[in-house]
Amino acid sequence: MRKREGITIWLLAALPLLLLAGSVWAQENIAVQRLAEPLGFVATSHTQHFAVAFDQETRQLVGDPISLSPEGNGPFDAVMRPDGSEVWLAGFSGDGIIVIDAHTHTLIQRISGVGNTPVDIEFNKTGNLAYVSNRDSVDVAIIDTATYQIIDRFPIVSPTTNNVDPGRMSLNPCSGELYMVNYFNNQLWRVDPVAKQVTEEIDLGVSLWNPVVSPQADRLYVTDRSRFGDVVHVLDVSGSSFITLTQIPVGDDPWGVDISPNGRLLTVANAVDGTINIIDTDTLTVTHTITLTVPDSSDQPEPRDVEISADGRFAYAPSLDVGLANDEDAVLVIDLATGEQVDAIKLGATRRPVVVSVAPAAPSLDPIPRFGVVGALTVGTAVHFTDTSGNQPTHWQWDFGDGVGSSSEQNPVYSYANPGSYTVTLTATNHCGSQTVSQTVEIIAEHSVYLPVIKRSEIGD
Repeated sequence: MRKREGITIWLLAALPLLLLAGSVWAQENIAVQRLAEPLGFVATSHTQHFAVAFDQETRQLVGDPISLSPEGNGPFDAVMRPDGSEVWLAGFSGDGIIVIDAHTHTLIQRISGVGNTPVDIEFNKTGNLAYVSNRDSVDVAIIDTATYQIIDRFPIVSPTTNNVDPGRMSLNPCSGELYMVNYFNNQLWRVDPVAKQVTEEIDLGVSLWNPVVSPQADRLYVTDRSRFGDVVHVLDVSGSSFITLTQIPVGDDPWGVDISPNGRLLTVANAVDGTINIIDTDTLTVTHTITLTVPDSSDQPEPRDVEISADGRFAYAPSLDVGLANDEDAVLVIDLATGEQVDAIKLGATRRPVVVSVAPAAPSLDPIPRFGVVGALTVGTAVHFTDTSGNQPTHWQWDFGDGVGSSSEQNPVYSYANPGSYTVTLTATNHCGSQTVSQTVEIIAEHSVYLPVIKRSEIGD
């Protein structure tokens, strides 16, 4: 197939389990690598566990099924790595992880022994580690994404209750912390995966399910399937402690939640009434309620997941099982600009699509250091260093590599006293952290121009 620019969508279907996608965002000044082909993947576990690709543009199924058994049985979560190279699936009943290559669309790794009943996957800020929450073994497994080896694990311990069931998570792209809910319970935890411990707990709701942090890492949204009222909790997470801001009433039985790349829209999937809510995050009000339908089906979808595409134009919600043996399940497509359902990607009867992933995991908000060099690059001549870093650094530290010069200016000018090869290092810092990049510059000796002196007597007539 001809390579095209675009993104990959992943859709997973499962048994009547409650599956939610890992939340992903793009943002201004954040480098997000797009995948080469605008394909997605559908997975099912009605009669067997498999995934198959579909084209995002044509919304047609593509390719042969990919078996997920046994580790991926009952897929409970699917999330792309931050660079978009792979999709990872957590097998709720398979107690393992399945890794699929997002470019070749083939299963490339099975990871067994992750834990009892894995429910969610989050990648750290650099993408070199994956965190897997395990409900029944009450811990988090840490996996090296280069080797696919489980390198560590740590227990989740609550300071207030012994009723601990690690549930869905969302990674703060600035601090690197995890926000985790107590599965179908009322506790929300702040987890430090480096210190391997819960650092904060609040009693937030009644039946918490899915947290998602904003692209700016300042707000957290959590769905609550409460018998006292279905809501989305809104919290300020810009500081060191949770601050509860408000609750937003939503549809009946809210499960999945996702946020747009610019952080301005929130989507919520409500299973019982078969609706999707679109929320304006500035006003914190519901602006649209879309009642989902599957063409040629007489039954109501039961969306338990929703996710927004990387370009922010569409939201995708799996129908689950529409109920009748001859009815086709589907992925339902919502236009976020109009607040309307615009398409249904049909999957066939009783496929039971439950979880969907349509964009890479959240990129880090750490600075992305870059710089350019302008000048003659000769001894004694001013060399201009120009900062082109991403993610809005606020402090800069330069080392010009000659053992003498340094600067804290954003765009310094420096002159070298001697010719040679020098490694110039820039460390860029913002409120999320620091990153360093190095580049070699070659300084040459100043050229001398020799003009011979010719005596008058040497000049012929």
